[in-house]
Amino acid sequence: MDLEREVISILEEAMGLPAGRGGLRRDTALLGGHPDFTSMSVVAVFTGLEARLGLLLDEDLGAAEFASVGSLVDAVAAAQAR
Repeated sequence: MDLEREVISILEEAMGLPAGRGGLRRDTALLGGHPDFTSMSVVAVFTGLEARLGLLLDEDLGAAEFASVGSLVDAVAAAQAR
């Protein structure tokens, strides 16, 4: 499984973007930087990551982890390593 692709897929679903054509890359800004990334998207991303990747994420994931696609991928990778 390609973790970055999976996280992008979850983000696209949460943001209502077309699958595989949402234009999301590692350097894409999320929180405060993408008009489709709302507070409801954050909730949907948490739910999607937990359901699809079997993770129990810390509730204290914050703005730094949701700053960009890359920072979110890195946070998920760290959570998987625990």
